[in-house]
Amino acid sequence: TPPSYARNKPLPAAAPDYVRTFSTTDWGSGHGEAPRFEIAFEDTYPSCATRAVKLFVEDRPGFDAFFRKAGVPPSDLPNSRWSRGISTALCHHFSLQERKCPYWQNCIFLHVETEVLMREFKRYKCMCGPNDGVCRFTRCPYAHTQTQLTIPSAFEEPAFPGEDAVREIRYTSEQTGLESTLKLPRKFIANTSQKIANSLCSHTYDWCSSAVSNHVRAGLVFSFFCSDALVLHRLAATLIGIG
Repeated sequence: TPPSYARNKPLPAAAPDYVRTFSTTDWGSGHGEAPRFEIAFEDTYPSCATRAVKLFVEDRPGFDAFFRKAGVPPSDLPNSRWSRGISTALCHHFSLQERKCPYWQNCIFLHVETEVLMREFKRYKCMCGPNDGVCRFTRCPYAHTQTQLTIPSAFEEPAFPGEDAVREIRYTSEQTGLESTLKLPRKFIANTSQKIANSLCSHTYDWCSSAVSNHVRAGLVFSFFCSDALVLHRLAATLIGIG
């Protein structure tokens, strides 16, 4: 790594929110769900994308003139409709090859701080192998076991602290594939963005780490009937959602 190649500093306070985050894809691993990662500007290193953002913030007329000359439509330039941030793709040389990119600040792909990126990768089960299964690549950054999953803090937080009112929530049985319902106090619902949903996360319960879905809080033990069989689920650090 060149001595002068350092992590980007945070953008000025006046910078609009829609240029503070990159929504980046992992285009090279072949993951079956093609996950997108939301990366803060200050967690990146200089590249074409981050240099463009700095030009946008520091010299908007110069930014507009440059891209107008390049023939980029105004609708494709950063704007407030970009709710998920600036769309980019990860640099695999920097991300997976020990931060060794031959293009450095001139790379057209995004360079992300290793610790931050690995945390994002570990939110997903590996689906890079045959038939979207776990691959055999020893340097694969995705989770190959449940214990490798990153658990979002939202899974540990109650959405409705101390509320004993009962919620009836739908779920699909792993054993039968049939839909059933679960009744439990609201205080056991995790503080995810879908905390008011009437159905639990549809992902396989022992692999999901998405804080977007509705989950029961981690670290709880409870039981419920699944068709005609009693199923006991322990939601601990490696068992973080129910499908």
